[in-house]
Amino acid sequence: QLAIERFRRYLDEGVQDGSIRPVDAGAVTYLLQLVVGSVVLASRVTERESDPAALTRELRHLLDAYLRPEPQA
Repeated sequence: QLAIERFRRYLDEGVQDGSIRPVDAGAVTYLLQLVVGSVVLASRVTERESDPAALTRELRHLLDAYLRPEPQA
């Protein structure tokens, strides 16, 4: 529950300051919990199967691309 509340706050702040595209905060909060939670839960397996730093970079890229505001035309 704490993670969901924090994701929601970050989303709301990001949308307000323009660093995150307008989103359905309820749906995106849930998706963030699923994606980030899955990475955290799988972290021990990930450490054996791949480079944790590389995984962190790719997760950052995934989230940045998903949440980035659309370019103004």
